[in-house]
Amino acid sequence: MDRHGEVQAYTWFKERALRIRGQILDIVVAGDDATGGRARIRAPDGRDLVIDLPQGSAICEGDVFGPSPDGIYYRVRIETAPASRNIPAA
Repeated sequence: MDRHGEVQAYTWFKERALRIRGQILDIVVAGDDATGGRARIRAPDGRDLVIDLPQGSAICEGDVFGPSPDGIYYRVRIETAPASRNIPAA
């Protein structure tokens, strides 16, 4: 429930899609979340998604989850953290 007492509706995925028949939307998952196998994402279509894979599993680039109740599949793009470069002072 959110702070206004409204129930948040999420679409939960616990495994990858094996067959894809329908529309595919790309979603971006943070690298840290992907490594842990759990992520909560707002999809481009406005749907709130939760990916909760079994312990020890990771979300990988190109994984597809779905379908949603509307028949939409979601393809993962992993967002990598920007690399910091330490440049020695001259």
